[in-house]
Amino acid sequence: MMKYFSHLILLSATAALLLTTGCGDGIKTVDKIVIRPVGNTLKFETEEFTVRAGHTITAIMDNTATNPALLHNVVMCNPKSNINQLGLAAVKAGEENGYIPDDERIKFVLPLAKPGKKTKIQFVAPPPGDYPFFCSYPGHFGLMKGVMHSVE
Repeated sequence: MMKYFSHLILLSATAALLLTTGCGDGIKTVDKIVIRPVGNTLKFETEEFTVRAGHTITAIMDNTATNPALLHNVVMCNPKSNINQLGLAAVKAGEENGYIPDDERIKFVLPLAKPGKKTKIQFVAPPPGDYPFFCSYPGHFGLMKGVMHSVE
């Protein structure tokens, strides 16, 4: 009986170690992400993805919309940023600034892409956390949003 309990304790300790080190965590991460709108709607196809902190990430805004009025971008923010506040600030920033406010909460920006066009950036994934993103084109930020999870 004692031998059974010692094996059980060893198994429990091993399981706890695996959980804390992230070994075999099963989390799917990406080094390249393509973000597209859902047709001519104000919605992103990809509303959530995960990256590894410190890895170089290629991000592409592929504006597959066909309506000429549907320009899109991706504005990545610090964790817990208020997207509604930043969206309103983006409108105030205006077209001459690409609808990007001068705000320290903004981490990365995929510039505006016209329908049928793409924009692309590379960045180093930030420290672990949940980073909200949105389209800052006027009227889009309330519906076109998502989150990038950065993990170790």
